[in-house]
Amino acid sequence: MTIGQPQATRSYRCLSGRTTVPEKQRKRVTIVGLGRTGQSIGLALRQGAPSLELVGHDRDPDASRTAQRAGAVHKTHWNLPAACDGAALVILALPAAEVIPTLAALRSELRPGAVVTDTAPIKSPFGRWAKANLPGSVHYVGGHPLAQMPERASADAFEGSVYCLTPPADAEPEAVAAVIQVVDLLRAQPLFLEAEEHDGLMAALQQLPALAGYATLETLLASSALADLQGLSQALPAEVLSLGSLAAAGFEAAMAESERSVVAEWLRRYISLLQATLTALESGDEETMKALVGRLQSAPDRWLGSGQTASSADDASRRSQYWRRMFGMR
Repeated sequence: MTIGQPQATRSYRCLSGRTTVPEKQRKRVTIVGLGRTGQSIGLALRQGAPSLELVGHDRDPDASRTAQRAGAVHKTHWNLPAACDGAALVILALPAAEVIPTLAALRSELRPGAVVTDTAPIKSPFGRWAKANLPGSVHYVGGHPLAQMPERASADAFEGSVYCLTPPADAEPEAVAAVIQVVDLLRAQPLFLEAEEHDGLMAALQQLPALAGYATLETLLASSALADLQGLSQALPAEVLSLGSLAAAGFEAAMAESERSVVAEWLRRYISLLQATLTALESGDEETMKALVGRLQSAPDRWLGSGQTASSADDASRRSQYWRRMFGMR
């Protein structure tokens, strides 16, 4: 299925029948969730593939009106099944906690051959649920855009950013291709990961810092000098306070699923380093302290200096195997 193609000589490929239909017959894409992410996706698709019919749905009628006025969708529908009726592709731009209930509401409503993707920051629970509950004629391909959303929805919001895709091993090739085409239209860079690998990496990059921020705030809140500390709160890095929303994005869902063991593994490593730091502080050994300070100061440079994108399928495969071994996955 070709999601969008500006050349009039091209044709779309139907997911259901694997036959081509003229481009003048619009393909319907439904975006469920019309916040900044959903609107930005709609704006980018409308700009890059004007032949698509974009339908929107949001439980908040104000969000639906805003999205339509902004031109992110052609029309909206208050009823979820009606909004998704006949859609070749359904994009769930929803918080993690809303993905499975929405999939459950749609499982008997989607046309044969329909593709469903999402933008939530965890992937494994949704892939498992989809495999066990969606009809075989409906295809789920997990997605997670890493772009930082601007204050206002924008067609350029995803440009140049990484967009994680976690198709199941037995995914229909045309379903995966349809979601890749969406990523291309967003002008993002697709990064293929196994769902478990994705969640393990996100646990380190999102849940671990969020928990560190939470622990910092709880330590301060428990202090007898709380009033004085709050009086000096301008010295507290703003990132510590913002980590609460970061945790809410995926932590609750991760804790409710098997991913909690992955988060626990990262926490053990984190606590081990904190314990080593405490031991160094208590030892009073100047050489140990000097080495510790040196490593603290060099950590950002070491992080930035070691960041590399896999240059081949073999590199990606080796990296996937490494993370599975690290977390005891098979």
